[in-house]
Amino acid sequence: MRKVLLLGEDFAHRKVVGTLVERITCENGIDASLEWKCATGGQGRVVQEFRRYLRSVHPGTGSHSDPLIVATDVTCKGVQERGKEFQALKSVRPRLGGVELAEEPVCRIDLARAMRPDRSFRRFVETLSVEFRRWE
Repeated sequence: MRKVLLLGEDFAHRKVVGTLVERITCENGIDASLEWKCATGGQGRVVQEFRRYLRSVHPGTGSHSDPLIVATDVTCKGVQERGKEFQALKSVRPRLGGVELAEEPVCRIDLARAMRPDRSFRRFVETLSVEFRRWE
């Protein structure tokens, strides 16, 4: 079983992004577990945790690293600005109400249709799918 690391700001990220990642792993036939690191406290706290994670990674070990997905809100800054801050950050901007009920709509959403108008969402889904296909 492979591991996917996730870092998010809050419960909403865990529900929406976690459900989406689980769906994409299933659709790609991947057996993976999700390991969440919650950085409650907003974008600044996520940046701190992201830096802490980068310091803990030991480059050049030759081993395949687990993917890290960082999810932040883009309400005060745009996707491009957040992308500059994290460089490899793939932001997802779900527009769902009642986040505690988000799993069902995320499971039912037509991903191909949802990706058409939203370049950031498309990049997230496509990048994650490519990464999972490499695991096969």
